[in-house]
Amino acid sequence: MDRIDTDTIVLAACADQGAWLLEGEDHINALLQGQGGYPVPVRRIRFADAEALAEYLLPRGQDISALWTIHGNVLARLQQAGELHDLTPPETKA
Repeated sequence: MDRIDTDTIVLAACADQGAWLLEGEDHINALLQGQGGYPVPVRRIRFADAEALAEYLLPRGQDISALWTIHGNVLARLQQAGELHDLTPPETKA
């Protein structure tokens, strides 16, 4: 998966380890505060573990420590509102 257009929000999630903002920083305040005005659906790429996420981030020049963390309650609100759409993570090359 390459860059996603700028009018989307993309989160990365690792099984029970948290979620981080990959795309859509312009909309982070509205997203976190639940104010509306952010693009929906919010796309979530689910990774099996932090290692799989790190393999995805490396070629993009990103590091997990530099990403915004998204609180679990925000994810729950998005899920409950039907605004969260899960994507399959892209294959990484070994």
